[in-house]
Amino acid sequence: AHEHVWRIRVGVTGPVKDGRIVSMHALREAFEPEVRKLDGSFLNENALLDVESRKFPTCECLAFYFEKSFASKLQKHFPELK
Repeated sequence: AHEHVWRIRVGVTGPVKDGRIVSMHALREAFEPEVRKLDGSFLNENALLDVESRKFPTCECLAFYFEKSFASKLQKHFPELK
């Protein structure tokens, strides 16, 4: 087993309020727990990934996982954002 370093870029759109769309701190607090669920884990055995993604945990599989989990967090914590 070996580790990989991920860099995740997230873009959001929404109404500007007080000169910004969202607090970066608040956004990071919402998304960080989702990243930690996979960070440092053996992806081939992490039950959060679907069966096919566990067989071959490519960056595309991780992107799909994060897109779904981040979209859920956005809807819950920041419904005005997309």
